[in-house]
Amino acid sequence: MFDKNTLGLLSVAIAAVSYVPYIRATLKRTIRPHAFSWFIWALMGLIGYAAQYVKDAGPGGWVTGFSAIVGFFIAALVFQQGDHDITRSDWVAFGGGIAAIPLWYFTKDPTASVILVTIINTVGLYPTLRKSYKRPHEEMALLFAFSGIKFLISLFALDSYSFVTMITPVTSLFTNAGTIILLLWRRRVLRRRKKAAT
Repeated sequence: MFDKNTLGLLSVAIAAVSYVPYIRATLKRTIRPHAFSWFIWALMGLIGYAAQYVKDAGPGGWVTGFSAIVGFFIAALVFQQGDHDITRSDWVAFGGGIAAIPLWYFTKDPTASVILVTIINTVGLYPTLRKSYKRPHEEMALLFAFSGIKFLISLFALDSYSFVTMITPVTSLFTNAGTIILLLWRRRVLRRRKKAAT
């Protein structure tokens, strides 16, 4: 129905459209993203894109690279605002993620490298999940929904299907879905508590 270039561009377009309200809400401080998560996602996204590129992912990898670039911007924006909400466990997750980068660098096997990157990327989700559990309204569930959609489309845009090219979008599908479930569930719980208190 669509060629792979069109699907690759579509996934990037969906990403671009979804980031606009997210960045705007961040600037207005109606949501408060976690800087650690976004920095780790951006860094690992860049590495993941490099692995996809080497393994000829083609248009299916475009959205990974684009999302990494925007991720660095969001991380910088949040750091600049100064409202970090950083706990000791966040530092542990962040430190663990950063400490694993040299392991990735010295790993010559692309499969082992991309597994390590995926693990670090998933660990980077922890600060956002911790914060979202306490304050679910400070994150935008819609962004994670669009993120899942963009990575689903990117799977069909891949030029080459292998573990290395598919692990990043597949893992992102599951982590985004899990984040959405947590946000909606916690919002419902807090809404019920508020009603019960009135």
